[in-house]
Amino acid sequence: MSKLPLVPRIKASFKRLLGQQPATPANNSTLLGDDAMTKNQKSDKNQPQAQENTETAPLSKTKVEDTMTKQIAAVEEKAEVVVEVKAPEQPETVEEKVEAAVEVEAPEQPETVEIKAEAAVEVEAPEQPEEQPETVEAVVSQSEIDSVLAKQPEEQPVVESPAKPKAKAKAKAKAAPKPKAKPKAAPKPQAPVIVQCQPNQQWHASYEAVVGLAHRDANPPLPCQDSAMALNTPRPMVIVADGAGSSAVSEIGSLAITTGLTRLLNTLEKQVAQLLDTNPATNDAGNEAELRNFGLLLVKHAKGILDDLAAQHRRPQKDLRSTLLLAIQGKAQLLWVKIGDGALVTETLTEKEGQLLPSLQTLGKVGKGEFANATTFIDDHLQPSDVQIGSCASELITGFAAMSDGAADRLVANDGGRVSPQISDWFNKLRQDKLKRRELTRLFSSENFTKGTTGDDASIALCASGIKEPTTKAKG
Repeated sequence: MSKLPLVPRIKASFKRLLGQQPATPANNSTLLGDDAMTKNQKSDKNQPQAQENTETAPLSKTKVEDTMTKQIAAVEEKAEVVVEVKAPEQPETVEEKVEAAVEVEAPEQPETVEIKAEAAVEVEAPEQPEEQPETVEAVVSQSEIDSVLAKQPEEQPVVESPAKPKAKAKAKAKAAPKPKAKPKAAPKPQAPVIVQCQPNQQWHASYEAVVGLAHRDANPPLPCQDSAMALNTPRPMVIVADGAGSSAVSEIGSLAITTGLTRLLNTLEKQVAQLLDTNPATNDAGNEAELRNFGLLLVKHAKGILDDLAAQHRRPQKDLRSTLLLAIQGKAQLLWVKIGDGALVTETLTEKEGQLLPSLQTLGKVGKGEFANATTFIDDHLQPSDVQIGSCASELITGFAAMSDGAADRLVANDGGRVSPQISDWFNKLRQDKLKRRELTRLFSSENFTKGTTGDDASIALCASGIKEPTTKAKG
């Protein structure tokens, strides 16, 4: 049977008996640390050594060491006997438990109890005061040994490996279910984007005047009394004049008005540019007055043309009278003039999901008189109050047209609130150079167009511009 390493404990006990130090469990870190030992040493130096009940006498260091050696040998012999008797009933020794703990946590465990106990004896032995008890009890009783052996297994702490909690924590972390990702919310449907189209100022023009069936049925047949003109240079403009049916040679008057006003506007291009190509100030009454005066100037010139014709043909002026519809496009404004019946229409375009959506509007009031076919003409009875003159911003206008009452009867509602989509179709073809005059002629002469009408002449003048890339966006 192996011997129990009790020498360190016996040395500590013997030393405690010599130095009268309080007994402390061997596994207490305060006895094993250098800092605690230093504090105890300082306190021992500053205070006198406690005295035993028995009288003490100074002993030499050699004598003390010899005595310690003899006593340790005696104690070892007794301890061997005790171990041989008590070994089957004793639990694991402190050394074995410490060794087991060292095997588990070797890097973190301090020195063994045996080594530190011996170190403590070696360090403290020189620092003991010279005065020692004269006689020292050499034999340790069996009851003291039993009490020491019984207490140490209870006071020895159980050393646990720090890896175990980490392993448990990892196991818990692995076992914990991962939170499920929340499903992404479905994106909200976006409102369709409506793009306002702008003209690129690449204008195209076309016009046509077709004799009505009623004129063809007359005996002798009557000529077409309507006249139309459309130009894209020097600026876009449309002019339509509808000669009065009751006037003998109104076709002469209407043709003279359209050609004469076209020539005048070309001559006055510089003045027209100053009026229409610059943006007026907000609520600029002066600009509105200038536009109206310019419109009245055009009407006065048209009336002068009829006066000259009447003198030339030695006829009264009423034989030449005619209506007038005129629109001139500028970079900033569009000027329009209306005398009598017929219709003026403008177009704006928006793009929605790749499709062009036209919007058509009429300008001015309906020019019909109190009775059927009763209207206002350019003649000696015309007053400035009978002339409708207006303007509108031209930045977004992509097309505009003028038409006589013979065409407006089928293309525009009587109150001017609705316009046929046929106009937009013509604008679209015109800006692509695909609209031919024969298409207009065929439509005005078709049964579908003339059915239910008076058979009057039909004329129209159109201008349409190409479209710029979208610049203005708005959510619908």
